[in-house]
Order: sequence, then structure tokens, then C-alpha cells
Amino acid sequence: MLTVHQKSLAIYAIFCPSITLFMGLYLYESRRNAMSEAQNRIENTSLLIAEWIKGYFVQSDYVLRDIVGMMNASDITLQQDRTSARYKELSERMEAKRKTIPYTMRVAIFNRECVITHFPGYEHKLGWDVSELEYCKVLRANPELNYYVTHAYLGVVGTTPHVLQSRRFVDERGRIDDGFAGIAINLDLTGDILDSITIPPHGLIAVIDANQMLIARRP
Repeated sequence: MLTVHQKSLAIYAIFCPSITLFMGLYLYESRRNAMSEAQNRIENTSLLIAEWIKGYFVQSDYVLRDIVGMMNASDITLQQDRTSARYKELSERMEAKRKTIPYTMRVAIFNRECVITHFPGYEHKLGWDVSELEYCKVLRANPELNYYVTHAYLGVVGTTPHVLQSRRFVDERGRIDDGFAGIAINLDLTGDILDSITIPPHGLIAVIDANQMLIARRP
């Protein structure tokens, strides 16, 4: 027969490892659940940010479509009279369209040789050849492509990363020219989107592009 002391030791020897095992399993399961919840939050937040950014570019593309729809093939040339009523009207309408979308910086028209033919507010840059820049290279190398957004870059228009969103002159009439319209977009857009996201303590959220350029981060 076991003494009371021996029975107590036996119960203690069984009970303590059981409690330890239970606590270990509980902590493991709690950690796994916390990691799963964190992963779900990351995925949902990433999807939300991506949809906001995508929605913005859909809106700005509507502006480009409107600008493309204003143009005739005869407008997309350096030989036009820049003092004519037609030239002034197009420039004013382009700028008015651009201002309907926040974060846009500049709007311009490029002919098939990638030379600037319209650049409201920056007429001294008319005739500039941008054929070595990404948006021009991509559109010229891919004639089936009618729309393109560049990678982020720091350009001459400022130190804030921005992109150039472009659309070839194609509308319901078909392709009227191999030139294109382009809008420069300030990527402060992404930072302002991140400001609307609730970030947990010790958390960090960032947006980077396909070239690993940091576009925005909070904090």
C-alpha cells in the first residue's frame, strides 16, 4: 500500500507535466491564432490599399480618355499655330480636365515620335524629345498596347516620386495617331491613403513598386 506521502508525490508527478503540457499547447494555439489574425489583417489591408490605388488610376484614365477624345490627328503636330484659337482651346481644356483629379501634376500630348506638342503651362518645353523615357519606349515597343503606367521615378517636376500614366490616341473612331496623352501623378496619393489606415502599436505599413522603390510608409 502506498502511503499518503507517496500518493501525493505520484499525483504531483502526473499533474505537473499535464499542466505544463496544457499550458504549452494553449500558448502555441494562442500564438498560431494571433499570427493567423495578423496575416488576415495584412492581406485585407493590402487588398484595401490596392483597390484604392486602382480606383484612383481608373478615374485618371477617364480624364485621359476625355483628352484623347478631344483630339484630331491634325492637332498632334508641331506644325500647328500655337496662337490659334484651336490650340489655346485644347490647352485650356486639357488643363481643366487635369484639375478635376487630385494629385495630378502635369498633362501633355506627345506625337508618334515622342515629341511634346502640347504642355499647358510649360510651353517652353514644346518640341522636347522624350523617346528615351520609359513610357515612350514601352508604347513604341508594344504597338498593341494602348495604356501604360510607368514605374515610380523622381523627375524634373519635383522630388516627390511620381508616375506617368499614358493613353494612346485610340477611341471609338479607332487609332487616330500613334502619339499619346500623358498625366504625371504625384505619389503623395499613396501616403495620404496610408494615413487613413489604423496601424497597431509597433506596426509599420509601406508601399513599394515593382522596382523596390519605397513610395510611402507609415510611421
